[in-house]
Amino acid sequence: ETTIENNTMYCRFCGNKIHSNAEICPHCGCRVNERKIQVHENSNEISACSILALIFGLLGGFLGIIFGIVGVTNAKNKTDRNCAIAGIFFFFLWVLILILLLAVNG
Repeated sequence: ETTIENNTMYCRFCGNKIHSNAEICPHCGCRVNERKIQVHENSNEISACSILALIFGLLGGFLGIIFGIVGVTNAKNKTDRNCAIAGIFFFFLWVLILILLLAVNG
């Protein structure tokens, strides 16, 4: 086990004193501190579902609302959520245009 005193600690493998920031013991060569690898998600990444919501929403398809709801529910970030919301908005815009056209021509 590693014991820390000020800026030093003892290697858990050989027991010699080493610097507390050391990753590898200079005496025995064993790795004493594992660095954590952090994976950062791309904050601008947009899911396929949100893109499909936008496309079908723009085309006036009923799938725009379905993909939009699923996209908003599963959004990983703000950009992804906004794209799905835009798909829902465009779907309802097409519905409104269709209603107006039917009212005018009806």
